[in-house]
Amino acid sequence: MPHLLTLRGRNALSPFRVAKLLAAISASHPHLAVAGISAVYWHFVDTVRALDPPERLTLERILSYGPHDDAVTDAGHFRLVVPRPGTISPWSSKATDIAHNCGLEAIKRMSPQQRLIKPEEVAALALLLASEDGGGINGQAINVDGGAVLF
Repeated sequence: MPHLLTLRGRNALSPFRVAKLLAAISASHPHLAVAGISAVYWHFVDTVRALDPPERLTLERILSYGPHDDAVTDAGHFRLVVPRPGTISPWSSKATDIAHNCGLEAIKRMSPQQRLIKPEEVAALALLLASEDGGGINGQAINVDGGAVLF
């Protein structure tokens, strides 16, 4: 039975980049009180079975890169940004190859999920698009298919 691991990665923004973004937001939207901004990489790993503890440790070592700030806590609005449907990134392909070369044959692909979608997941997307938080999303074709178009 396939499994999907969701692993939190490292910080995607340097402190310098965070400062520049906050300054740009403050200058362009002075009425907003933005106290902070953060971005973190997330890794989606499709496996044919659950990884055993040594395999999981190997995978976590592969995905250890860049600065890591343990003090960062998630707060505020959350946005998950993934490649557009149909995209298989060179990073994803290379990461999968590296995992296989490290003996992690249980990994099918390090990429978005590929599974059947539950009705409540479609409802959740509809609620987001109809809400104030979804106000900036328009003119988009959003495939709610678990990443099936990627494979």
